[in-house]
Amino acid sequence: MQVASINTIVSAVDVVSTGNGTYGIYVVSPAAGVSAVLDLARAVVSQNKSSGIYADGTGMGSVTVRVADSVVTENAANGFLQSGTATFASANNNFVAGNTDGDTAGSIGSVPAH
Repeated sequence: MQVASINTIVSAVDVVSTGNGTYGIYVVSPAAGVSAVLDLARAVVSQNKSSGIYADGTGMGSVTVRVADSVVTENAANGFLQSGTATFASANNNFVAGNTDGDTAGSIGSVPAH
């Protein structure tokens, strides 16, 4: 799954992203002044050739990723990856383990339970 559009908000539930040639899920905002937001729940992101979920904030736009109640395992790079100015928030109910380069990289914040 790739979220890379202008002023996009995606809420996704029950997503399975496994065995991809690069990232399991990739979120980027390609231009200044635009945003890409992904709210993800109950996902399985596993055995991808790079990171499981990547919030790429190296471009000019705004990127936000929030993940809850998901399994992110056995990816060839990181489970959760944040770069640049992206905001990546993880609920405390995710299972992120067994990822080759580490389970998280970058700044991963938390989403408090409500």
